Amino acid sequence: MFTSLRVRLLLTLIVVVFVAVGTVALLASRVSASELQRYVELLDMTPTEAIHTATRNMGPAAGLDIGQVVPGFLADLQVVDGDPSVDITVLQQPHLRRAVLKGGSFAWVNPEVYP
Repeated sequence: MFTSLRVRLLLTLIVVVFVAVGTVALLASRVSASELQRYVELLDMTPTEAIHTATRNMGPAAGLDIGQVVPGFLADLQVVDGDPSVDITVLQQPHLRRAVLKGGSFAWVNPEVYP
């Protein structure tokens, strides 16, 4: 009986998957943004859930205080013209990027929008 219980527990742990994109610096890369789109299309996640796999979920997975906009956490931000919680593909469109903040300061500003 003990072995059976152990096997069931192990199978349960295998089935419960914590999805996290392979990088915290998600949106600077079109590959990661494409991966988020696949999560929405193929795994039936909402756009917000997909974004969380690359932001909020990454901190605990890496054992770091990162990926959330809360006091004491490190969080880089990308400003886009559009709402990725409605249309995840706006993250893949460079012409919609407006700015990137890193460490609380502007690291990049779109020169076509803000010359």
